[in-house]
Amino acid sequence: MLTTACGPEAAWTAAASGSGPRLDELIARLSADADRDQLYRPPAPAERDGVLAALQPMRDGRPAAPELSGFGLDPVAGTDATTGKQWTGAISRSGDERSWGAVFAESGRPASALVEVPHVRADLHTEDLGLAVFRALPGAVLLVAGAHRDAADGRADVAHQADSLFHAIAAAWGGTGLPQLQLHGFNDESLPGHDAVVSPGAAAPTALVDRVAAALRDAVGLGVCLADEQECGSLEARTNEQGKAAAASGTPFVHVELNRSTRDDADIRQRVAVALAGAV
Repeated sequence: MLTTACGPEAAWTAAASGSGPRLDELIARLSADADRDQLYRPPAPAERDGVLAALQPMRDGRPAAPELSGFGLDPVAGTDATTGKQWTGAISRSGDERSWGAVFAESGRPASALVEVPHVRADLHTEDLGLAVFRALPGAVLLVAGAHRDAADGRADVAHQADSLFHAIAAAWGGTGLPQLQLHGFNDESLPGHDAVVSPGAAAPTALVDRVAAALRDAVGLGVCLADEQECGSLEARTNEQGKAAAASGTPFVHVELNRSTRDDADIRQRVAVALAGAV
């Protein structure tokens, strides 16, 4: 059974003692909860603003404000058994229509980048890859959706819904200059001959996009379709809401699609995570 801290002070105590829930268990719980029939609704404007305000301390590596629990998210913290990294976070509750997901940040370190997983479970193993990147990238903030993309007749598809809490966090934090790395998956037959698609979405191409593409190609050996140089079918993310917000604010955004064969191989996923962390 997962345990959660009951406030910022308890969260810091859990992190300092090495106790608290395991990151992989929290991610697995979000994935297990993600179902087409699960409850989901987007936040009302006052809820969105309240959560954003409560999460603000996490940008500096501090626990979220205690008001967070009033919005259906619980503060959590611990020490990652894999890396020894101390972390703090917030996660939505099972069975609640406020299935808005989770945010994890490294304790005591200002945020350096946003690692985003909008299609938990639907894009299989992207949540595992996101966690691996979070572990490998100092100062990373991991943002994971809490509902299946098809829940609530598709209103839970946070990559394409600007009223989601996921989008609000990505737009607010990304808009202050944090680069965004968003992870997706596609079926092998959707783009034969390519293992990955790298795109800036609606945003302008940046050096970060080129570094990510080069890292996947050179360090991992993947066949990469770079959307600004090639035709990559329907996987170029031009309508992605987080990418459109990044375009409006002029901040770096990288949309990465990986095929099923790549995502299914745990060893390759780890190599991809290290390569992505190095590129960011």
